[in-house]
Amino acid sequence: MPPDAGSRTSSEPSVPWMMFQKWRQLLFMSWPIEPDEMRRHVPADLEVDLHEGKAWLSMLPMHMEDLHFRYLPPLPGTSDFPEINLRTYVRVAGQVPAVFFFSLDSSSRLGAFVARYFLHTPYVYAKMSLDRDGNTFHMTSHRKASRHAPAAALDVRYRPVGEPSEPDAGSLPHFLVERYTAIAETKPGVIYSGPVAHEPWRLTEAEAEVAENTIPQAAGFDVVGIEPSVHFSWGTDTKLSMVKRIHPR
Repeated sequence: MPPDAGSRTSSEPSVPWMMFQKWRQLLFMSWPIEPDEMRRHVPADLEVDLHEGKAWLSMLPMHMEDLHFRYLPPLPGTSDFPEINLRTYVRVAGQVPAVFFFSLDSSSRLGAFVARYFLHTPYVYAKMSLDRDGNTFHMTSHRKASRHAPAAALDVRYRPVGEPSEPDAGSLPHFLVERYTAIAETKPGVIYSGPVAHEPWRLTEAEAEVAENTIPQAAGFDVVGIEPSVHFSWGTDTKLSMVKRIHPR
């Protein structure tokens, strides 16, 4: 991984990018988790990153648009779909701040297959919808149990509150979004990492009404009764570079 992967704040990656994606209409729901609890879910080779003494578990419903490999047109059925990712925050070698993915749900079967086997990320197929009424969004998702992941569901309505702005340095929103490296464990002990270039996020406060959410539970987390921090973004454009295996080398 490039040494500047954790500090870059540009839409241009420092190494050749391989995939372009537009992330749109995102809800950030983030729960504080005790560090010892998070430690049990994160590979030992990664440092759990903390903000004000807590680890953080985030769930991001969103809409993916214009997904395509460099120099290639979008593949039918893989370029425009709802997605949900469940993640936490880590550091590599004690320095590079990164995102660690527990799961990524996609309504594209082909997209989930391509991402799982070529990008080494824990994508799974789920039956999903993301509807819009003005500035209110309604995401539903139902994932059946498979050899890749247990069953899970989400039903949430959300909307932005206020005007978007870049989060202040040192704030929780800044901690959650100012990261330019993605990491996933494809199977026990096998970890892949890759740079993700994008402009700094612009966020607003948000309101969310959750009718059902078992995605954290499916990953082994009990967040019932924990009040999440909730934010919204209209989105950003991203460029993903080739992933590399960082453990074992």
